[in-house]
This record gives sequence, C-alpha cells and structure tokens, in this order.
Amino acid sequence: GKLPERTLLVIMTSDDTDGPTRQLLLIEEYFKTGMTEQHVKLVKQQKVPCLADGAGSLALDPSDHFQILTKPHGHGDVHTLLLTSGLAEELLGSGVSHLIFFQAGNAFAF
Repeated sequence: GKLPERTLLVIMTSDDTDGPTRQLLLIEEYFKTGMTEQHVKLVKQQKVPCLADGAGSLALDPSDHFQILTKPHGHGDVHTLLLTSGLAEELLGSGVSHLIFFQAGNAFAF
C-alpha cells in the first residue's frame, strides 16, 4: 500500500556512511517499502576528536603526531542534528508534534 505523506524515516549518517547509504537506498529502491526520497531524510553527524585513553588524552595519527584523529560524534549528536539540519523546524512546521526514534550502534544486530 501507499505510505501516508507524513511517514518519515530519519537516518543519521557520518562522512564514512553518508554516500554509501544514499546509494544503497537508490539502488535497492528504498527496499521496496513504498518509501521515496520524500519519506527518508538523512542527516550527517559531525566529527569530534578521539580520545586515546581513560585519562582523556587526545588520539594522534600514528603517521603524523600533529594530526588529531577524529570519529563521528555518535548517538548523542541526534538532538543537535535535528536542530541544526532544520529538520526539527520542518517537522514542527508540518504539524508533527511527536517523534519516536531508536538508535542502534550496529545495524547487523537486526
């Protein structure tokens, strides 16, 4: 059946996963769920410095000790992304009053 226009899936990506995720959704035709680009929004998280140990030392690139290693911000970034991407304002403007989300660190766990 046809999905209601207000059905929305938001996927948080990173520099490493954004391109491949977009490509996979297109190639697999949104997994034949009836979803289209209208139903799926991707928001890309920022990178933050990596810590090397429990003492909070910054992790440095082994080949360049003047370069700090970075990683995607992670689950805590979802709230900031909803705000900075404009998606929260868009959802509120379209009448959405509730949002349900879940986070999984490993998609293969499903």
